[in-house]
Amino acid sequence: MDKTALNDLLAKAEEIVTEEGLDFTSTGLEGDLFQAVVYAHALSGSPLATIEEVTAAVAALEDAMQALENATTPSTSYAITVEDSDNGTVTPSRTRAPKGLTVTLTVKPDEGYKLDTLTVTDKNGDEVKLTDKGDGKYTFTMPASAVTVEASFTKDDTPVDTGLPFTDVKADDWFYEAVKYVYDNKLMDGTSTTTFAPLMTTNRAMIVTILWRLEGQPETDATLSFTDVESGVWYTDAVNWATSKGIVKGYSDTIFAPNDTVTREQLATILYRYAEYKEYDVSAKGDLTTFTDGADTSSWAAEAMEWAVGSGLLSGKGGNVLDPTGTATRAEVAQIFMNFAQGLQK
Repeated sequence: MDKTALNDLLAKAEEIVTEEGLDFTSTGLEGDLFQAVVYAHALSGSPLATIEEVTAAVAALEDAMQALENATTPSTSYAITVEDSDNGTVTPSRTRAPKGLTVTLTVKPDEGYKLDTLTVTDKNGDEVKLTDKGDGKYTFTMPASAVTVEASFTKDDTPVDTGLPFTDVKADDWFYEAVKYVYDNKLMDGTSTTTFAPLMTTNRAMIVTILWRLEGQPETDATLSFTDVESGVWYTDAVNWATSKGIVKGYSDTIFAPNDTVTREQLATILYRYAEYKEYDVSAKGDLTTFTDGADTSSWAAEAMEWAVGSGLLSGKGGNVLDPTGTATRAEVAQIFMNFAQGLQK
């Protein structure tokens, strides 16, 4: 099915979502656009999408984008003025907005400074409520008048050195120690020179490559049979080695699907096979029935999940949920591999 029209429109809509700082908390016209983008994105990547669904998604995107554009015309909107400030900048997501629209302010202190105060006042001098969205972003609901934004910055005398090059990993994050371990031990790299992307999901190629690095990047004479694993890419040797040792399997003799996301039960199974390959003790056995969703574990993954829980590699989430079919984020994978390397290898 040709999804060119959907993908082209989706790209434009995603630019608006990023510029406006929209998310699941967005309401009104912005919320309508965000939900339309989520639905369109799901269809864009689904091989099961019907032509009727794709057509409906295109229409929803067009309607949401047009409605938002109509609502922000100069005749129905009010000015947003940002006063100059020393030692930092404040950038609004737009320079005009109609009443009721959510406006995002992005605060960027100069190096060595931090935000001290941030206020938004209407034409009468009354303060408009601000919501801290984290990561230097604040939102407010536009009143029926022009607004003035004022900020002040003060010296930041308490910088925290994480020992990592990543701006999205803080020293007080629950995954900090794990990320530092896998980075220092060259098991995982950043997604860029300055980002680790702890909440990004992991795929089959990533997991196999981490294991391969843990093993010391061994060479193998095995012949690669998968048509979807190109020769010479960053995960080629890792896939070749792991499949030749029976640690990971393809979906068929010719399909490996390196970009498929990895679930928690799939990760447990891969680690279980690796532990068997290394002849580690795999006798630990946890009780999956103690979790509210333990029964959701696939039959083929049950033994590996029991071992992973019993050995402390996997633990439940909030509400005593195991989430066996949930995706594994990079932060979770870092924690699991640190637990594995520091525990079972001994």
